[in-house]
Amino acid sequence: DSRTGAGRQEAAQLQATIRPETLDARQLNFSPSVVGGESDRRAPRGGPALGSDASASLDRSSLRSDPPRPQQQGGWMKASGPRNPRPSPPKLVRAPPQRVDMSEILLGEFRKLVLARGGAQGIHTLSRTFRIMDSDHNQSISVEELEKGLSRYGLHMSHNDISLLLQACDKDGSGKLSIDEFLVAARGPLNARRMELINKAFDILDRSGNGLIEVDDIAAAFNVQHHPDVMAGDLAPEHALRDFLDQFDGVNHDGHIDRKEFAEYYKNVSASIDNDDYFELMIRNAWHISGGQGWCENTTNKRVLVTFGNGTQKVVELQSDLGLDLRDQQALRKQLARQGMKNVVHVEMSG
Repeated sequence: DSRTGAGRQEAAQLQATIRPETLDARQLNFSPSVVGGESDRRAPRGGPALGSDASASLDRSSLRSDPPRPQQQGGWMKASGPRNPRPSPPKLVRAPPQRVDMSEILLGEFRKLVLARGGAQGIHTLSRTFRIMDSDHNQSISVEELEKGLSRYGLHMSHNDISLLLQACDKDGSGKLSIDEFLVAARGPLNARRMELINKAFDILDRSGNGLIEVDDIAAAFNVQHHPDVMAGDLAPEHALRDFLDQFDGVNHDGHIDRKEFAEYYKNVSASIDNDDYFELMIRNAWHISGGQGWCENTTNKRVLVTFGNGTQKVVELQSDLGLDLRDQQALRKQLARQGMKNVVHVEMSG
């Protein structure tokens, strides 16, 4: 048959054009069940029919099934199509370096234990305990003495913990600890503002100026409502004066309190009061120290209504009213004169 012979001739020509190793029947979509005739000349998918002029131009590149290569842009191989950028990791915010003193942390926790057990007088009571124990008057504390003193106070600690506490208090690294060094470490530092208020209170009470305070003067002047433990709700007001006087060894010896002992008491009380303004309010109101600003301003000093010679009136705070007889017009006028008030004709209680 002429048609069959022509088909075989075309197939032979195609075979001579394409190398065997690049021929893939699946690419050409040949049907193995049909050989010869019109069915042998099916076109490859998407390509020209076999036997046409275009079929002679088939080469390996047109039959390759490899996927398209990514396009090169700017020196990088980038595939076509949208691409989501990878998010950058979050930046770590680091705090500035901080110096840590473990001895201060240890002392801070020890201070809390002392105050929790003894209240505002806790450190002062502990101070007296150690001074009583110092029978040889060498003013130093050993590990054994510290352990014994804390046990008497009611704090039972192991020998190892006592050694750590002693090392934390020994700021100069001498290996020896004095009673004063221990107390300074236990109660913390006292700033100048508080020390100034302590000295003002002593000066008000030291009427003779001889550096000693009479017990009777304290009893007459002390405002029990402003005792630190009364203010904290831990002590009844009627017990406040006795509790205060019991803190001073001088009261039991000669009936006097000197400046050093007075200051030592308030240094120990200071450890129980964190806020400077609260400390100022407490000591101003306790000893009628005039002045102060804001909420730490004195509120216990008496205010009087002063009438001047020209008929004007003014409410004035008595800057020093401890022991002052408010019914004595002459005494009131003298006090007002010391405050710079002139031409006062009458004084009466304000409100």
